[in-house]
Amino acid sequence: MSTVTPGPETGWKQNSAPSQPERADRAFSLVVLGAALTENGSLPPVLLRRLTLALGLARRFARAFVIVSGGATQGPDRPSEAEVMARWLEAQGVDRGRLILEATSLNTAQNAHHVVRLARERGIRRLMVVTDQVHLPRAMLFFRLRAGPGLVVLGVAAPGPEGRRARVGSVLREVAAFGRNAGRLVAAWREGRS
Repeated sequence: MSTVTPGPETGWKQNSAPSQPERADRAFSLVVLGAALTENGSLPPVLLRRLTLALGLARRFARAFVIVSGGATQGPDRPSEAEVMARWLEAQGVDRGRLILEATSLNTAQNAHHVVRLARERGIRRLMVVTDQVHLPRAMLFFRLRAGPGLVVLGVAAPGPEGRRARVGSVLREVAAFGRNAGRLVAAWREGRS
């Protein structure tokens, strides 16, 4: 299995799986993108797959921040995706001091906008965005457009849903989202250049 680790020249290099946690500095952060919670406020399978991958990476990069990004998509009186993700990661042993909650985003464009702002405020220079396979291309587009120079963004894909019907549905939703987000992509590009 191949993993990605920060490297001195470009900020990233490919490695084979390590036996010990990486000694990453605090200028590096994982970013877990949220997904709509279930009606009872629990983690849907897509988000659990993202978090499971992020947990392995958080153990590997033991000194990195972990930004969880997602707002209260079910209403202001309900917990945010970020809060639910943070509780899950804490329950799995991730130290609360490493977690940064971005609990206002309601879509991928806002995830990128708010996370890039947080990264810059904290001096984070490298982000590893964790999402699922079909969402990763659009997420990376938003993050790289928002990041501009000086912030390296890499993406990592959690496995997609099982079953052909579920995979096709995910792809169709993502294709539709690209169309709906054309204006946001242009805005992200303009902001990243300034």
